[in-house]
Amino acid sequence: MNLRIQTWGRCKETKVRLECNDANDTIDEVSAYDVLEKGLSDLANLCDVVVDKFTVSRDEYAAANPRES
Repeated sequence: MNLRIQTWGRCKETKVRLECNDANDTIDEVSAYDVLEKGLSDLANLCDVVVDKFTVSRDEYAAANPRES
């Protein structure tokens, strides 16, 4: 598995996400570790959403098609 995280510019770090709202928000350094950690956290959250949606769809299908379960 390859994971590529690309950044554009340097932005202020908040507890929720890295964000750049305007030129005044930029700072000199954001570590590669912080960017990687945020990227992995976002990926984990995305996986959680996919699992949840899959589970709901599977359960709805099973309820609508009891013979195929």
